[in-house]
Amino acid sequence: MEWLLWLERYEELDELFAAYEEDDAAAFTYTKALTAFRRHGDSEQARRALAEARKQNPHVPAYLSGRKRLPARLPDYVGFGDVSEAVDYAASAKALWESVPGALAWLESCL
Repeated sequence: MEWLLWLERYEELDELFAAYEEDDAAAFTYTKALTAFRRHGDSEQARRALAEARKQNPHVPAYLSGRKRLPARLPDYVGFGDVSEAVDYAASAKALWESVPGALAWLESCL
C-alpha cells in the first residue's frame, strides 16, 4: 500500500482497500487515512479514516510525529494494537507521511 501511495496510484489503492476492508493492521488503517488526506485534504472522509486508525492503534501518532522516539532496534514481534505495531509501522511509513505536505500537522491537529 505504501508504494502505491508513493506512486499516487489511487485506483489500485481503492481496489486494495476494498479487497481488505476488514484488515485492522496499523499499516492498513493509517495508510488508508493518509491516502484520504492526500486525496481530499482535511475532509470528513480523511478524519473518519484517521479516527478508525486511532481506534485500532492509538500509539502510532506519537511515533509518526516524533513525540516519541523510535527505538534503535525494531521489535522482534509485532502485536496488533500495541506499541510494537506502532513502532514497526512508523519506522516504515514515517518518510511517506513526511512527504505529504501538511499530513503530520493534520495528524497532530486531529489528536
